[in-house]
Amino acid sequence: MVIRSAQRAWGICFVAVIALACATMSSAADIRPFLKLGIDTNGDIYSDLDLGFGSRLMYGGGVDIVINKLISLGPEFRAKGYTADYSLAGAEYELKEREYEFLGNFSVAPQLDASIAPYFGAGMGLVHLTAEFDEAIITDPPYPVFQESDSANKGVFRAFGGVRFTENVFVEFEVRHIFMDDAGTDAIASFGVRF
Repeated sequence: MVIRSAQRAWGICFVAVIALACATMSSAADIRPFLKLGIDTNGDIYSDLDLGFGSRLMYGGGVDIVINKLISLGPEFRAKGYTADYSLAGAEYELKEREYEFLGNFSVAPQLDASIAPYFGAGMGLVHLTAEFDEAIITDPPYPVFQESDSANKGVFRAFGGVRFTENVFVEFEVRHIFMDDAGTDAIASFGVRF
């Protein structure tokens, strides 16, 4: 129940950010909402648990608030997760992990007189991590399902760079670090659209 409530809260936060961006877009030309799809390029966890390609995907959206021709600020929300099913010693296991991030970004875009413009920046925020573990013994007689869940809020930092094409389409590469003992550094490639 705690995990579902947290997911609902993050979902409401994401919808609020997008709704605010869309509502103000027509009246303020310097506010640019965006949506993006990212792919985690790290392979260790995905190969160890035999996860499919979909487990590498990260969905996101946010707002670029253009301060001047060089600097933009804005919030961003992202979500990612996977479900792993496997068998071990006569038991079936299911592991579900989810990440919900809320970031504040700062970016610099040198103004070049071209339809292709590079940019770079950094972001910091919070990531809400959830894990749910189910174990069902499949020997006779059947035992009830054992469930365990946990969640945590951690700091996250990202450094990113990319290229905008015709102001509306962009590709981006980032390095992300979650501040926790057993977390490494992720490398994420993204494709997005600005409105």
